[in-house]
Amino acid sequence: MPHLDDCLTKIYGVDIGSTQLILSKLKPLIDKDECHATLDKFVELSASLRFTDQVSDILTSEGLPADDGTIIDPEHHKVLFENHKVRILWGLLLAGATEPLHRHYWPSLLIMIVGTTFEVTYADGKTALDDSPIDVYKLQGDIQAASYKNTGPEESSWLRFEIK
Repeated sequence: MPHLDDCLTKIYGVDIGSTQLILSKLKPLIDKDECHATLDKFVELSASLRFTDQVSDILTSEGLPADDGTIIDPEHHKVLFENHKVRILWGLLLAGATEPLHRHYWPSLLIMIVGTTFEVTYADGKTALDDSPIDVYKLQGDIQAASYKNTGPEESSWLRFEIK
């Protein structure tokens, strides 16, 4: 999908090697014609983003806050690429598995590659079910930490494009 390559390199500034890695993660959607609308939606939403090119105020003198998803749960939040505009995370959660309480500070576009239902437990103790089918989700930064349990029948996977 050439327009997807262009989106990653021109909008997000992703290098060629990382673009190939990201496209390999998106292969389940690329290979299914019925999922191309989801990828088109991602490209469209990406084109509408406005980057500030300012140093993020999320960083502390020691780096990221301790409850950032990549710090507290690197097993389920792998950084595939990062620059001054974006941090791209790969997530994979087996059926029945639970992520610990964590936060994502930056607004993001999340591409759900293999959808599922999550049981979400928030830091304040409240719980909710989150049905997350294959789609693109525009998310704000998390207000409070949350833990996610994959209650679906199979592993779930996603890419999160955190907009700095």
